[in-house]
Amino acid sequence: MRGSRRSGGSAKTNMAKRPQIKSCPICGRPYVEMGRKMCRECYEKEEKMELEVIHYVREHPKATGEEVMEATGVPASVIRRMIREGRFVDENFKIDYPCARCGRSIITGKLCQDCLAKLHNRIQKATKELQIKQAKEETRIKGMFTASEDGETHVKKGKKTGQK
Repeated sequence: MRGSRRSGGSAKTNMAKRPQIKSCPICGRPYVEMGRKMCRECYEKEEKMELEVIHYVREHPKATGEEVMEATGVPASVIRRMIREGRFVDENFKIDYPCARCGRSIITGKLCQDCLAKLHNRIQKATKELQIKQAKEETRIKGMFTASEDGETHVKKGKKTGQK
């Protein structure tokens, strides 16, 4: 039968299950995405780097992120990702790395608490300023018009009142 679907699922459901060909963000080679965000070769390399980091941290539980990077040669981005993914939580290790904004030493997230608070305040201030600006604009637009007793709307400020 033309146009029928054998699986009985919707087109959207079927599309979501199809693997996609993407370009590896590390080496640039094409790969079929199967839950990983990189090609198989780069994934295997990162897996080896992660094992090196885990081994080093088990032997040196008080090591800083910088010390781990120097000793293992593993890039900071890999170590940060491991920390964000909670790879060291079960081991009770506290590896620190710099805040993305100010450089202060942190053990979770991308920003320290001070930078997070500053960002939050800036967002609140910008939101408040936008609300004030919108309210002024609404007031200005409403002030340009007046309604007469017969329900017609007329333009204020000395402009001709419109009759169609």
